[in-house]
Formats: sequence, C-alpha cells, structure tokens
Amino acid sequence: MLLNNKYKKWYDSLIDKAVKRNWNKKTVSFYTENHHILPKCLGGSNNSDNIVTLTAREHFVAHLLLSKMYGDNESKNKMRFAVYRFIANPNKNANRILTSYMYEYVKKCNAEATKYIHTGLPKPKSKEHRRKLSIARAKQVIPREAYERQAKVMSSLIWMNDGKRSYRVRPEKYEECKNKGYVDGRLTNYINNNFKDKMRSGALKQWEEIKALNLKTKHLIKVNQN
Repeated sequence: MLLNNKYKKWYDSLIDKAVKRNWNKKTVSFYTENHHILPKCLGGSNNSDNIVTLTAREHFVAHLLLSKMYGDNESKNKMRFAVYRFIANPNKNANRILTSYMYEYVKKCNAEATKYIHTGLPKPKSKEHRRKLSIARAKQVIPREAYERQAKVMSSLIWMNDGKRSYRVRPEKYEECKNKGYVDGRLTNYINNNFKDKMRSGALKQWEEIKALNLKTKHLIKVNQN
C-alpha cells in the first residue's frame, strides 16, 4: 500500500527532476547510477520509461524515501532491505558518505526486514509444490559436454575431513589444510545401503518423469539404472 505522505511527494519531485534533465550514463562525464522508478521487486519493469539516471547521492536518497512510502509489511520490508544493500554491498565507484543517523536508520531497516522475513515469509511449501519443484529441477539436467568438463574439475579435488565434516580441497590448498589439522579421506559413515537405495530410486523417478514429458533428451546424461 503506497502512502500519500511527504516522502512520496519528495520522491516524486526527485524523479520529475531526473526525467526532465534526461541524463544518459554513456554521455555524461561524471559518475551516475540507473534507478527503477517503480522497483523491480514491486513489479517494475526494465523498460526505459521506468528507469532514470541519478547521481549516487540521489540514488541513495531515492531508496531512503521509498523505504518510508509503503504501509504494508511486505512492500515496506522489501524497500528497507534495498536500502541496507547500499551499505552492505556498495559500488566501489559510488563514493557514498553516510551520516551516523543514516547508518543507524539503514541498519534498523535491515534488522526489521530480516525479522519479518524469518517470521512471516516465505510460507512453508506444500507437498504438491515440492513435487513440482522436484520435476523442474529434474528437467535441468546438464548437457554431456558440461558434465564432462565439471567431472574433470571435480576429479582433481582431494577429499579431506576434520572429524565432523568432509571437504573437497584444491591441490594447491592441500598443505594449508594439513596444517589446520585436516586428515585425508572422506567421512562416509552415513553412506549405507538404505541411503544409496533412496538416492537411486529418487533419481530414477525423476528420469521417468522427464521421459513422460517428451523432452528432447538425446544430449543428456542418462541415470544409471544398475
């Protein structure tokens, strides 16, 4: 729910100013950033009429205003998280300087948004939803060339463990891991016959569902049925 408050008026004024001057990132001689007028996470598109060019400072201010323009929890917290990203993952060229008030505000925004997400979203997936996801993942079988390339990389890694977990280590990191106390070998105490049967039956079931959908599978890796 979009609130008709002073922050919305300030935001509209900022966007109107940007639209009228019609900057282009490729032609201006100073640093600028593109901004979605209606954020993508709220349904905005990548069309040119939904994008304006702002200075780094204007871009940050625009997102501060957006975080105060929405009344419903979902939209408000999406905008709060977007504000936090400005300090969590700053662009190295942006050169943004935050006041202590702004820093405190965006940190609070992130804390409140994170709390809402973990307590209210996402909703638990139903059995039917999980089944559809399983089929979708099964269709994402990699091409043979990519599989062989990946297999070559993975075969060069060395199995090591710290007594609790197993890790695949690159050869150049082997001595470093040895010095940390890791030992050679993979922990396989959980790989019993029941585990193998479960994994094999799951893979076979997914492969049968792929064939039932009449997908082109000549270039795909077939599941080992032995």
